[in-house]
Amino acid sequence: MYEAKYNYSFETTRLEIKTYDFSKNTSKEVNELTLILPNILTNSVTRFLPDHWHNLASQKDVDDWLDDRLNEGLLLTIHRKTDEEIIGLLILGEFSENHAQESLVLHLGFLFSESVWGQGYASELIQGLIQLCKQLENVKAVIGGVNRGNLASIALLKKNGFVQQQDSTEIDDTIFFRIIV
Repeated sequence: MYEAKYNYSFETTRLEIKTYDFSKNTSKEVNELTLILPNILTNSVTRFLPDHWHNLASQKDVDDWLDDRLNEGLLLTIHRKTDEEIIGLLILGEFSENHAQESLVLHLGFLFSESVWGQGYASELIQGLIQLCKQLENVKAVIGGVNRGNLASIALLKKNGFVQQQDSTEIDDTIFFRIIV
């Protein structure tokens, strides 16, 4: 299981973002997430994501997907405050710029249920994350890879101060970054 240096749970005006931890969550919370994941990870939502994010046809597929995410980064659930419903996921990975971990770069991944698209939640999430990073002393930048066809995510990152890296080596993806000051 991925171990993060910081607790990245935070709140915005309409959202509560909670670190997801199997060891601390009740079996009810674990069941809620595994039941809701196939409803969040629809074909439209995962269209621009890697193949292993698609087609969660069985409970084993869901469990394997969740295990993979928990091993590659910190998984946070995104809840709408009005009804506490999980409407999305935030995945963060910490990378050190040096061995002493004095300076961290966060790798950002997020997705929202199709039912809440177009309501400004993604922008609110990114703005809240940037504010949190400004409060944390060692987070110096946030980066995220985006499929070149995902124009909505590209526009969202640019709107929130991310800059496209000029020398992206991936064929289908490009990297965006935001320096934290």
